[in-house]
Amino acid sequence: MTDISIYEERGKSLLEQAHSLKILDEGTREQATTFVTGARRCIKAIEAELKPDIQKAHELHTTLLARLKRLIAPFKSAQTIVDREIGRDYMEQEQLQRKAEVEERRKVEAEAEVAREQLRKAAVRQIEEGKVDDGVDMLEAAEAIEAQELPNVAPQTARTIQTSGGSTTLRKMTVVTCIDKLIVVKAIAEGHLPATFVDVNDRVAKRYVVDNGMKQLAGFRIEEKAIVVGKFNQ
Repeated sequence: MTDISIYEERGKSLLEQAHSLKILDEGTREQATTFVTGARRCIKAIEAELKPDIQKAHELHTTLLARLKRLIAPFKSAQTIVDREIGRDYMEQEQLQRKAEVEERRKVEAEAEVAREQLRKAAVRQIEEGKVDDGVDMLEAAEAIEAQELPNVAPQTARTIQTSGGSTTLRKMTVVTCIDKLIVVKAIAEGHLPATFVDVNDRVAKRYVVDNGMKQLAGFRIEEKAIVVGKFNQ
C-alpha cells in the first residue's frame, strides 16, 4: 500500500510549478503536456488508493440509509397524517374566531345605530313641538354616537399544545405557488415585479444554443473556451 501522505507535499510543489509554467514555444508546449500528464497520473494513483475504501463506506452508508428510511417510514406517515389534522383544526378554529369577531362588531354597530335612530326620532318630535334648538342638538348628538370600541385582538401567529409527553407548536406559513410563468415574465418586463423573480438556467440556455447552432442569444453572452482532455500512457 502506498503512503498516501507523499502526495500532500508533491501536490503543493506541483501547484507552485503550475503557477509559474508559461507556454512560449514548442518546447514549453510539450513541457505543459508532460506536466498535466504527470498530474493525471498522480490523480489516478490517489483514486486507486482511496476509492476502494470510499466505495465500501458508500455501500455501508447506502445500506444504513435504506434501513433508516424503511424503519421510520410508517412513523413519518402517521405523524404527517395527524400533523395535517392538527393543522386543519388550527385553521378552522382561527376562522371561527374571525367569524365571531366580525359578528361581535356587527352587533355593536347595530346597537349604536339603534341608539342613533332613537335619538333622531326624539329630535324630530322636539322640532315638531317647536323646540328647534333642542332638536338640532339631539340630531348632532345622534350623529356623534359611535359604536363601542372593541379591543383589538392580534392575529394568532402560533399556538402551543402542551402535554405530559411533549408539545406541538402550530404556526401559520404563507405558501406562494407560481401558476403562470408567462404572466410573471410579462409583469417583470413591465416593471411590476423585480427581476429577482426569475431564475435563469444557464444549462438550458447552453443546450438551446448548441442544438440550434446559435452565435447570439438575447440576454446572454456566448463565447467559446478550450477544454483540455488528456490521458497518460500506462
